[in-house]
Amino acid sequence: MLPPREFTTVSKGRNCEEVQGEAIQGSPSLLGSIYGRTCVRWNSNRTSMCKINRSIYKRMYPVTLVQPDGSTIVIRYKEPRRIITLPIDIETLTPEQKKLQLQKRKPKRIIQVVEDFEDDFDIGRYRHLWKK
Repeated sequence: MLPPREFTTVSKGRNCEEVQGEAIQGSPSLLGSIYGRTCVRWNSNRTSMCKINRSIYKRMYPVTLVQPDGSTIVIRYKEPRRIITLPIDIETLTPEQKKLQLQKRKPKRIIQVVEDFEDDFDIGRYRHLWKK
């Protein structure tokens, strides 16, 4: 484990570049501010890295990830899905299981029903309705 980093604060009148310039010119007390330490900026460019203490991050959704062996893990994913299933490695299966998996991958044939309309309509039976 790495030792904790030490932070050097810079007075408000000076910025990190000035401190680093002095360190490069040979000021031994400021060499540590460049090597192994960081400067704290007292302006809008100051940043920090920390853990977000929220169970759900912004625009990340809890999703159940199902691994090929059947175990599940709850992860955060960018899209709102319920379950993500990882593919099975066919090379590790027995020949019977391999055959079943390959049959599942084949596209299923859709049975097309062709309707045969029998037209037994006779227009002559209804001519008397529109005769004058």
